[in-house]
Amino acid sequence: MGIELTTPGSTITSGCTQLIENRCIFPASSSTPAIIKTTNSTTSHYIFITSTSHTGNFGGVSGADADCTDVAQASGNTRISTLPFRAVLVASNRYPCDSNGNCGGQSALDWPLLANTQYYNPDGSTSPLLMTNENLVFPQPNGDQTELQTEQSVASGNEFWSGIQSIKTASNDNANIVAWAYSNVNPASSTNWALYLSTCQDWTNGSVSSNGSSGISNWDASQNDNPGTNTWGNWRRFTDGHPVQYVSNTWSSGAMPTCDSLFRLVCAS
Repeated sequence: MGIELTTPGSTITSGCTQLIENRCIFPASSSTPAIIKTTNSTTSHYIFITSTSHTGNFGGVSGADADCTDVAQASGNTRISTLPFRAVLVASNRYPCDSNGNCGGQSALDWPLLANTQYYNPDGSTSPLLMTNENLVFPQPNGDQTELQTEQSVASGNEFWSGIQSIKTASNDNANIVAWAYSNVNPASSTNWALYLSTCQDWTNGSVSSNGSSGISNWDASQNDNPGTNTWGNWRRFTDGHPVQYVSNTWSSGAMPTCDSLFRLVCAS
């Protein structure tokens, strides 16, 4: 006899003669019941960085979502292979915070992360890797590092597409990240003009003529020089004669590569 467990986040642990990707094969008996044991689904929210790389053209965020789910299904990792995954990418049609800096609720659009929710590595760790805040993002205080695992549960420090511009707690806080923007949030009155963040034309352009912002797994949150007290969004370069200045973190490393570059995706369930 056979049974397939499809409950998101649950895994068969014992009772099978053979177990293949959460499909349990066991002997049938009219007198002795089969006892199939499973884990519970309390750790159903997973996050990983893909082991595969891609240009900035995914055919939009929906194409990136499909890539995430395909990678999870092909992984052979029973914790994630049956779950739908979505790409943690900011675009004009996917964001946690609107252009005014309002986050969550009706201010968010098609965003894959939930508020105040724990996300786990795909290796079965019982302690969460990350937890979102009320703004639907992973806050990152100064000096903090986040090392993501691939779908194969291998730690990876590689660069990934993000489209994210970080938002600080306040204009005079040059370290602590509390939200992510989809458009440049620096005020017109700011004396430091930051580059606008880029999304490879909403992740539909994979050419050298377009740019996309990126993050780096295991990149710590730190202040590099002083971005200026009037700069609310942490970004890379300023055109007012100052040197390169930015507040970097895992999700917005300060890089803006051309869209023909091959980077990974971060996927969440």
